[in-house]
Amino acid sequence: LKTYNLEPTLQAIYEERISRFKSIADSLSKKLLISSTVRFALFIAGAVAIYFLLDNWKIAILCGFLVFAIFLVLVSRHEDLKRKRAFHDALVQQNELELQVANGDYTALDSGAEFIDPSHEYSNDIDLFGTRSFFQYLNRTATPAGKNNLAKKLTENKIDNISDRQEAIQELAQKIDFRQEFTATAALLENREKPETISNWLTGYEPFVPAVFNWLPWVLVSLSVASIVGYAYDFVSGYVPSALFAIGFLVTGNYVKKINALYEKISLLERFFSQYGKLVLLVENEAFTSKQLVAFKESIKTDSEPASTRFAELAAAIGRLDQRNNMLFGFLANGFGLWDLKQIHTIEGWLDANAGYVSSWLDTVAQVDAYNTLGTYAFNHPHFVFPAIVSGDFKLEALDTKHPLLNPLKAVGNDVKITSGSFFIITGANMAGKSTFLRTVSMNIVLANVGLPVWAASM
Repeated sequence: LKTYNLEPTLQAIYEERISRFKSIADSLSKKLLISSTVRFALFIAGAVAIYFLLDNWKIAILCGFLVFAIFLVLVSRHEDLKRKRAFHDALVQQNELELQVANGDYTALDSGAEFIDPSHEYSNDIDLFGTRSFFQYLNRTATPAGKNNLAKKLTENKIDNISDRQEAIQELAQKIDFRQEFTATAALLENREKPETISNWLTGYEPFVPAVFNWLPWVLVSLSVASIVGYAYDFVSGYVPSALFAIGFLVTGNYVKKINALYEKISLLERFFSQYGKLVLLVENEAFTSKQLVAFKESIKTDSEPASTRFAELAAAIGRLDQRNNMLFGFLANGFGLWDLKQIHTIEGWLDANAGYVSSWLDTVAQVDAYNTLGTYAFNHPHFVFPAIVSGDFKLEALDTKHPLLNPLKAVGNDVKITSGSFFIITGANMAGKSTFLRTVSMNIVLANVGLPVWAASM
């Protein structure tokens, strides 16, 4: 029997989303099966056609290129279907996780144990991090940078602009589609390298490809195609395309060590930049009204192209450079068209134009990832209240307040009133709840400063 500690409306929302996303994922699985079958059939048909056309080698080669081109299109479509299915699988997992956490099981979430700091003013005393901690209960971040940002928000105890944070969290609480799409997209990130490490590498990179390679590859590939066509129709000797190929191969060989060194580093980042571009695009396309979220959106703007487009351009250039791994393509493309040098020249141009922006873009993704977690918490606890923030001397007044990790069926609320200069001694029998009461007061102050709602009638 399923029992969820959620309001019936929330339970119905999560169950409906699970059903809907599962249905889409199942449909994509069927399409993937068909796609695999079509690719296999095309390969067999192409092999048979080439075999029977061997007597006319020109037509056989043309047929081979045609089959190969169609096969590449099908491979691209198949990979796109796989990404869509993985995305919807991630959406299903998110909603299943919310029901699981509502049942009191949040052990699958990251505990943030690395943030345990006995020297911190309060985090170690109120079980903020570690197994069965509030951080583990709260955390829905999908990126390492987002997780670090969330931990920072809980430990820095900022008391300025609390109302702005409340406004941002309230807005995100109502944007379940945005929150879950952002988290599902971030969950597909395969490269777990720290964004600051990537940003430092980008800004410190030294280019090595001369500017001439912006146009020289186009000249060489044009001459190569013309010479091959000329040879096919007996207009030129076979030595002409051979000589052009040798020139291209020698030029590429002169840079091969530097090319390989760069490729080894940047090929690992293609998926990273592609996914981060999608995360930035989600922020760009979302309409925000709260001051904090509008500021995040402004921070990813550039003078011309959107940041998401720039990320996509870099990912595409890295993807083209990846084609060098296809031995036949890499051999021919570098000989006849200086492929590697052209792609690296494009990548280096991108780095020169955008390296200074990347740190801000990555920080925005981390901020939104952390705020999404806070928005999810507010969404899951609609009966919690946002504290009223009043200027003046310190004063804490809370009615019927409880610790957020207590069992809702057993939790006992307390009224709290503390003013500046007050001093209290908490007494009571063993197991009477003294420590829980102290942690409740402390946790509510932390949550209020972060901008989160608290479990109380008012605060």
